[in-house]
Amino acid sequence: MTENSNQQWQHLPLFALLFFFGRALYQLIRNAMNMAPALAGALVFSETVRAWAFTLVPVAIVLIVIVGGALHYWYFRYCVGEQTIYIRQGVFNRVQLALEYPRIQQAEIDQPFYFRPFNLAILTLDSAGSSANEVKLAGLPIATATAMKHDMLQARRAEQNLTGTETVDASAEASMSSNILLELKTPVHEVLKFGVMDSRTLLSIPFIIALLFQFDRSIGVIQEWVITVTDQLSSYVVSSWLWVVLAVAAIALVLVGSMGFALVRFFGFKLTVDDEKYQAESGLVSKRSLTIRQEKLQLVRIKQNFAARWLNRFSILIKQLQPRATAGGVSSFTIPVLSATQRTQLTDIFSLTQANWQRVNPASVVLPTLFWLAVLLTIAGFSVTDTLPKAITMVAIGIAIPLISWRRWYCFGLHWDSQWLAVRTGFIGARQSWYPVHKLQKVTLSEPPWLRWFGMASVTVYTAAGAEQVSWLKKSQAEQVQRDIITAVSSHRGSWM
Repeated sequence: MTENSNQQWQHLPLFALLFFFGRALYQLIRNAMNMAPALAGALVFSETVRAWAFTLVPVAIVLIVIVGGALHYWYFRYCVGEQTIYIRQGVFNRVQLALEYPRIQQAEIDQPFYFRPFNLAILTLDSAGSSANEVKLAGLPIATATAMKHDMLQARRAEQNLTGTETVDASAEASMSSNILLELKTPVHEVLKFGVMDSRTLLSIPFIIALLFQFDRSIGVIQEWVITVTDQLSSYVVSSWLWVVLAVAAIALVLVGSMGFALVRFFGFKLTVDDEKYQAESGLVSKRSLTIRQEKLQLVRIKQNFAARWLNRFSILIKQLQPRATAGGVSSFTIPVLSATQRTQLTDIFSLTQANWQRVNPASVVLPTLFWLAVLLTIAGFSVTDTLPKAITMVAIGIAIPLISWRRWYCFGLHWDSQWLAVRTGFIGARQSWYPVHKLQKVTLSEPPWLRWFGMASVTVYTAAGAEQVSWLKKSQAEQVQRDIITAVSSHRGSWM
């Protein structure tokens, strides 16, 4: 590290503590969401856990947020050189980065609500050659952040002009960038629909209803009060209607909360697409902006769950790189709500080809069906004691599992050509994942014993946005997929990044 020998390592301004506190809280909530099923089960079935949860959890949250945020702030240092910015960060896992200005792919400035009164901002740097995808310099004066961004992008442009990878005439570049292909704005009533469409919200409803059963004593008191007031309704009727009302209220509360979260996240959403990049801006209290250049596009994922299907709407995820746990940043953005017409406009801009979906072999249904039948029938046999309920449960399982397996097989599809590899999955809704073929990093073919016995094979493709595996292809078909991908990648002469 010679360039910064005369430079001094600097702390971020003290106001940056707000950013580190917020990031610690966000990571805590995110980890808790991943553990939601286990936490809900513990709360439902363990009185001891419930008793300790309401006492210790708030204290633990405060300690984790304050202590964790303060430590990450204290150990974050940066040093600005002439052509390089150096970063030190991490509490237990110390990381030191050297980001050369010409290698910085993107520099974005965000101004959250808690920084606006102080005229401060967050400078986000994305360098493809770093060991982490993003670095955030929080709490910088807006003038400093703007000047640093200008210097970095000027250095990158000079490097590209020197190597002949970009047009030398800056005015010509500006005129090209101004060729807007699509400008899409999402109104508030459409943003609220995303709150209904969010799969995490729909999955949380059963756990919310399960928690209601833990307050049966309080509900019993309410039930007795209603019976006393009416003096005409039976206990059975009151109990039935009371549970229905509470369940509906719980679902409504979850949906309202989800719509509120969607409004905070996607208020004022605006997507701008031009010849070079995709740019999304949104946010109610904190305006966020993210730009993905076309040459960095790694994945286009079109989603429509059963709620979105009911609303006749779609969501699209655009991704550029696989997020790393240590990055703490965002490498993708979601277009929350699209009509069928808007979806067609975007797929045309992405140049997604007309898909020729191919299903895998129907034998793929056999093994999962037999496995889940054996597991669930065994559980039902030991847990249900009465003869009639046991028979009804086993018949229901025997009918439902094959139908579910068949439906998942029916919705699955594979498409590939010289430009795109696409995989379609779903049950009631559908999800299509489109990968640019020339961005695929590796493709492998494997033949486990259970596939080889049927004359089948499995293909796995690896990209910077993750891996995708397709099993139960005929061996000749799997080999054809592998050959076509390798040919398309080797013949591509454009930019990869």
